[in-house]
This record gives sequence, structure tokens and C-alpha cells, in this order.
Amino acid sequence: MRSCVTLGLLLATAALGQLPPEWFTKPILPETTRRCQMYSFVDENIPALPHFSTLAEWRRYKAQLKPRILRLIGIDDILADYRLKVTHRGILDRDGYTIEKISYESYPGMYVPAVVWVPKDVKGKAPAAVSISGHTYCDSKAADYVQARDYNLVRRGFIVISYDYFGCFERARRDACQPGVFGGEDHTNSLYSYTRRTPTGIEVLDGVRAIDYLYSRPDVDRTRIVFTGESGGGNSTYWISALDERVTLSVPVSSSGAFSQWIKVDDNYDWHQRPPGLRALADIGTFYGMIAPRPLLVINGHPELVGFSLPDALRSVAYGRAIYTLFGKPDAIAFHESSTGHGYQLDKRAQLYGWLDRWFFAGKMPYGVEELPYQAEPKETLRVGLPKDNLSIPNLTRRWVDDSFRPFPMPMSAEEARAWQRQSRARLEPLVARQQPLAAPGVIYRYDYRSASGPYKSEKLQFEVARDLIIPGVLVRRDGNQKYNAIIFLGKARCASEEAGALVDQGFALLCLDPRGTGEVDWGGGRTSNWADFLGRPPVGMWSEDISKVTTYLLSRPDIAKVAVVGSGVFGKAALYAAALDDRIAAAAVTLDTSSYRHEATSGLTHVFADVPRILSWGDTAQLAALMAPRPLAVLSAGVPTSYNGERPNYFSPLPRFNQPDIGASEDELRSTYEWTGNFYRTLGAERNFETGLQDRTRAEFVVHWFAKRFGSGVTARLK
Repeated sequence: MRSCVTLGLLLATAALGQLPPEWFTKPILPETTRRCQMYSFVDENIPALPHFSTLAEWRRYKAQLKPRILRLIGIDDILADYRLKVTHRGILDRDGYTIEKISYESYPGMYVPAVVWVPKDVKGKAPAAVSISGHTYCDSKAADYVQARDYNLVRRGFIVISYDYFGCFERARRDACQPGVFGGEDHTNSLYSYTRRTPTGIEVLDGVRAIDYLYSRPDVDRTRIVFTGESGGGNSTYWISALDERVTLSVPVSSSGAFSQWIKVDDNYDWHQRPPGLRALADIGTFYGMIAPRPLLVINGHPELVGFSLPDALRSVAYGRAIYTLFGKPDAIAFHESSTGHGYQLDKRAQLYGWLDRWFFAGKMPYGVEELPYQAEPKETLRVGLPKDNLSIPNLTRRWVDDSFRPFPMPMSAEEARAWQRQSRARLEPLVARQQPLAAPGVIYRYDYRSASGPYKSEKLQFEVARDLIIPGVLVRRDGNQKYNAIIFLGKARCASEEAGALVDQGFALLCLDPRGTGEVDWGGGRTSNWADFLGRPPVGMWSEDISKVTTYLLSRPDIAKVAVVGSGVFGKAALYAAALDDRIAAAAVTLDTSSYRHEATSGLTHVFADVPRILSWGDTAQLAALMAPRPLAVLSAGVPTSYNGERPNYFSPLPRFNQPDIGASEDELRSTYEWTGNFYRTLGAERNFETGLQDRTRAEFVVHWFAKRFGSGVTARLK
């Protein structure tokens, strides 16, 4: 009771000497810096692709790159362990050819409907083709232009397999042809982001299994297998051709450009074909190089979509050609700019036939480049049918989420607990991708001033946390020649609060900080979010990096003894990551946007994107909090997963991802969610240092009391 009375007197005293609100609300940075610097930061931090002077150098690089990409898209284990399963669904008999209906298992529990065009009276072994659509949601394998292509290939002696593209025709849970329905489920479900799996991996598996099927046929010539598709199917074409060397000729259509351009123009479509962190490893030109020396014809329309601009397409082809040249095959890669726009029109099909004639038939292919007339089959005629329990895209992502949950055995001793922390930090760091987090930031501006309304002094600060990336801070404390315990308070404007004033009046120094792209610094919109996702640099990881760098600065000052951190909402996660990964942070008090990643991923929402992609492959917030042990940690409260835009597709916006309602998770829910954390603290003999909930206090009362009890007196000594 005495501590509560003392705290009440403290809060009343704080109200008498208010911290000037303008210290925290008035911008510190110039307006152009606030508005433009994240734009420049993104441009500066798109890494250049490596170049190779010898074939041996390229081969060594590719040997390391391919398994990294397979892990990135989450299918390395599936390719190693899983084998093809095919179900035959009937045959359509046509003049000179048949159309076989099959379905094959791509991912366990997900069957893909396909039709196989087979010429009659094949003598010996026939060349083969995988021929797919792009985002032709209504028709896919039954689209008129796909059928025309398949018919012309089968008449030229090819065995052709066409399957429904990811989320299209039979693979869609809803009919995309109905009025008011835009797109398919491929673009509207991002729960996969919490797991190690990706939709890109499924698209690659779709193609790999199609090639498995062709390899299972004794009438297929394995030395002559072409893969082709347009738009999203063109993307799949270069992905699969690069990763599966059984493809002997590749023709991606209306898909050439550069991932770097996708970033720069804030290009949000086809995000399911850009797994987080991909651009840190490869660009489209890299995939072209991985196809070398097999023949590759790249076709784009004119005009094209913004992400497939001609200059970027030419640069990507030039990058690939440099690798083809190392093989002595510069003529095996070519680029054709079509006079027709986005799609796989007649003139582009003629280019396909000409490329096949050159490389598969030595100029003697039946019918040459002439397209034979064809009357398309009715769509329903090519319907294959799928098992009733076949996995839809939403069900698949939910399975991935469920598969991510696993028990975490409690360490049996303090030694085991510390070993677990070391190993877990090492596995977590690549996910958050912090860059030199312990480095000292540049301090490029510092200005002291005092309050006319109370015994306070402060410093305006500008920190350069990355090259030409400056964030603002205000260091405020009571006047005096003293050594302080400092608290980093995330969100500079939040320092104009009763809680902040009470902490200062208790003797603590507060560094009120806007991490990069927040507060007075403009984030840069989807452009920055695209970059963060493509480069595998999650915002919460960059913010935790800023916290650690500013911690380095504070601990270098003679008037600062130790450092703690306070964060709320998305900043609560940033504070928790920073404290979990940086032992120099002595204490943390956080309010989280949600109580756990599991809570987010099982909330019923589908348009949410994990603030740290693949995080459930590592652990959850209970394990993250345990990395803080035995240092003091308070999880004050947590919000609940609530869509802030009515569950409309919203791909990479991290600011904020969820509403933060006044009523969030109950204190009983918090205790249950963090029971594992509490037991971990107990293993280290520090159970008193971990608390959840506000325990019938206001936030300001709890925070001031808790820091006084767990972080020590605000003033530790007088400076000499």
C-alpha cells in the first residue's frame, strides 16, 4: 500500500512540472529529409548482382545458390523425400491425337488437374512440352490461346501437358468468373508468411511434378522437353527451368524485367512469386543464367506491364547472356520484343515454334512456324475433377501454420537454458537480418536546451543509423550533473505523456526515438515495404537494429549508466526483439500489437503478413521473451488480431498491421501465453524479473513502479 501512495504522490508531482510537448512533437529533421530519405535508402540498398569471369567461378556460385533458393521457397525437404502420384481421369479421342485427363499430387494432399495432349501413332520417342497459362483465372488450361498452342504442338509431334495454374479454374475454391470477384486466392492469402513454406514453392513443385510425369512416360524423349507460359506462367517458366535441369529448352513470355524494378515502381502484383529475401540472392537475370547453356528464348510484348519494362528486360537478358558466353553458347539465349501487348498471342506462338524448329528439329519441324487453325474445346470438356478433400490454397496455408506449431521442451538447468538462448539467437538473427547492430551511429546534430516550466533539460539528436539514413531523438532528464539510467522510449511523440513525465521525475533519462521510417520520418509506402520483403529486411528487425545502435551511443556517454527500452504496438515487438538479441539492454517493458504469432496466424484473418517472415519456423513470442532472461521484462498488455481494412488484400504494409483496440488480450490470456517464458525465467532463478499484465494499475503507475523496482534508481551517481 505504501508504494502505491508514494507512486500517486509522484504522478501528482509530475503534473506540476510538465515536459514541454513541443520537445516531442516538433520535427527535428528538415522536411525534405523526413519526406525523401527512405526513398534514397531503398535505392542505395538494392545490391548489385555478382559478375563472373570464368565458367568455373559461375559453376561454384550456382552450386551454392540453388540449394539456398530451394530452402528459401521451402521445398528442399519435399523434393528430397516425396515421389509422384498420378490419377487417370479418362481420355478424349480426337482426329490424330488424344487428350488424356489426369491429376497429379504436387504437394501432399494437393492434386493438380491437367490434360495431356498425345499424338497418335508415335514412332519411337516424342518431344514433350509443359504448356501453362498465367493468371487466366476462369479458364487456365482450357483458355483458347493455351489450347491453340497445345494443339499446334501435338500436331508437330509433341506430347503436351497443360495444368491449371496456381489458384485458377479447377484449383480455385471460388469462381473468379463471377461478377464482382477479382483475381484468385493466390493473391489473397498471406498466412504462409508465418511459416517456412511459400506459394512460390508450390508453383515450382507444380512444374517439377509435371516434368516427373513426362519422365514417367516411356514415349517421351527426355532430351527434348520445353517449358513455356506467359505472365505469371512466364515467371514460373524461368523459376522451374532454372531449378530443374530436365527442362532442355525454355520460353518465358511476358515476364521479363527485374525484381529491382518491381521494388522501385512499387509493383505489388504476383507477390506470391517473390518469397521474402529473394532479391538478396537473385534477380530475373540470375535465373536466366541458371538455365544456361540450355536454349532460352525470352519474349515480351509491347507495351508491357510496368514490372516488365523493356530496359530492365534487356539488362536481365544481357546478364544471362554473359553467363551463356562463359559456356561458349551466346546464341542459345535470345530476346524478342513482340508488337502485341501482354499475353501469348499468335505472333508469340510463332516465335515459340521457330525456336523449337531451330533447337529440336534442325529446321525440319513439321509445319514450321505456321499456326494451324483450331476450334477450341468447350471449357467444361477439359474439366478433370479433383478429390473432395483436395487442399485449397487457404486450407494449405492453414496446414502450414498448424505444422509450424511444436512443443518447446523446458531446459532442465540454468546451463541448458543459457545454451538454448545462444542457439536460438543464432537461428533468429538471419530472420531479422540486422546489419551491424552493435555499431555506433553517427551523431550529426546535437543541441541542448532547457525547459522554462520545470527542472528539465534535453538534447535534440540526429542519429545516422545507416549511410545517409538519419533518425531523430530527444534525450530528456531532470537538470543536474548526474549519471542516469536511461530508457529508450519508442515513438518520440509518445513522450508527451504522463508516463514519460513520471519516469523523468523519478530520475530516469528518456531517449525519445523515432526508428527509421516512423514518426516524423516518412516510411516511403509500399515501395519501401516491397524492398524490405524482397531483401528479407523486416521492418521490426531494422527498428530493433536502430535501438541497438542507439544503445551503443548511450553507453558511450559518461552520464549514462545503463539502458532499458519501452515500446508499444508494433514498437513493442521491435523493443522485444532488440532486448532479446542485445544483452546490453538491461530491462524492457512492452505492449504488443498481439499476444503471439500463433494468435495472429489462427485468428481467422487471411490477409495478414508476418512482421518477421518464417517466424513460426523459429518459435513464438514466448520464446522470444525468454531470450531476455534473466533480465527484467514486463509484457504489459497485447492487442487482438483485427483487420484494419476490412480484410481487403494488403500485401506488405507494416505500419500498422493490426488495430490496437482499447480492450485486448486479458491478463489471464497473457499469463497463459507466456507460461513457458515464466518457467524459463524460473529455471534461471529469476522468476521475479518476468511479469505480465498491469495488475490493476494504470499503465503509467505500473511502468513507473516497475522500473523503480527492477531497473533501479533513475540517478545512480553524481558526475565529478
